[in-house]
Amino acid sequence: MNWSEEILTSLIWLIKTFLISGIGFAVVFGAVLKFTSSGRDFMRLSGAYFSWRRSVKPLLLLAGVILLALIS
Repeated sequence: MNWSEEILTSLIWLIKTFLISGIGFAVVFGAVLKFTSSGRDFMRLSGAYFSWRRSVKPLLLLAGVILLALIS
């Protein structure tokens, strides 16, 4: 087993999986927010926190949690 190739293969797999799961999460979460009353209530209460205008930090934190779940 060539460890240098395996590390690169694992890194590529991690990046692909992160992108696919991030897009899937955004689609499902967006649908829940748009089509359910509890999703609209959640957005009304916390929409300002997850806004691009406010700060990128909460969105990066969410992306970090997803990435850590994939790494584990």
